[in-house]
Amino acid sequence: MKYLLLFILIFCSVVGRSQRVGIGTTTPIAKLEIVGEGSTSLTNTLVLKNSSNDTMMRFRNDGKIGIGYNGSSFGRTINIGGNGVNFYRTDENLGGAIFPTDTSLVIWSNVGDENHIIIQPQWGKVGIGTSRPQAKFDVNGTFVLGDSGTVLDRIIKVTVLKNLPTILPNQPVIQTFVVTGAVVGSSVYISPDLALPDGLIIAYTRVSASNTVEVKFSNINTVNINPASMNFHITVVN
Repeated sequence: MKYLLLFILIFCSVVGRSQRVGIGTTTPIAKLEIVGEGSTSLTNTLVLKNSSNDTMMRFRNDGKIGIGYNGSSFGRTINIGGNGVNFYRTDENLGGAIFPTDTSLVIWSNVGDENHIIIQPQWGKVGIGTSRPQAKFDVNGTFVLGDSGTVLDRIIKVTVLKNLPTILPNQPVIQTFVVTGAVVGSSVYISPDLALPDGLIIAYTRVSASNTVEVKFSNINTVNINPASMNFHITVVN
């Protein structure tokens, strides 16, 4: 008992009237104030350990904090060991989490399995609503692009090889192209890989049915036109 009292006398200053406790200071300004032994990384202000002597939390005198981290490399202000952080809306309801994987940093919401924001520094990819981004920026869901933009579902770009038939003078011909994912009401853009012969024009292009783009070619010349086989680049905005 006498050793406990001696410890308190040496390290703690209890101010009875203000009910404040100071460790390492005789003038505490809070209910509990702990003043460390310096201001460098060599010493700690507070260390909490478990029964196995593992450091559970560490407050260093240089202002850096370790949680579940027993390493020596404190690169950031807060260093967290383990596999991430959970966020709870209430004591029993998990709201989401931030956690690392071998390749990614994941921001996750428990509302749905694909409610993720994935950051993959190793490959320079970011995924929203998908855990497997296929491009530098991959959004699985609707999006708005630019100021005052409208809500879009997807942008599809395909290249289709087509050998147009001979088109008679002053006659049209309608050709269809398979574009998986195209829906009626979408905007369509088409560009030929080669220059079209003089007199051959693209009158219109549209999504005529699901997964089908219809293109009307017209020959406004007075002779037959037999275009060479070529690629057509088609973009559909849903």
